[in-house]
Amino acid sequence: MTNAIGSAQDPALQPAAAAAKSIDAGVEATRKALDSHAGEGRLAVQLIEEAVKAASTPEEPGPRGQLIDKRA
Repeated sequence: MTNAIGSAQDPALQPAAAAAKSIDAGVEATRKALDSHAGEGRLAVQLIEEAVKAASTPEEPGPRGQLIDKRA
């Protein structure tokens, strides 16, 4: 017995196909949630790195290696 080639699906496979579609939707939803979470983590790391750079401004050494107090 041979199956005809075409766009018609085998009726016996329809329950399995329906189950696979719901699993695929769950996998896609999980992937989106993880991508969002990872993106938030990357943004947090970038903000922390920028804050550290802004907070640590090194003072410039003077002509004899002394630090210059620019506030005076």
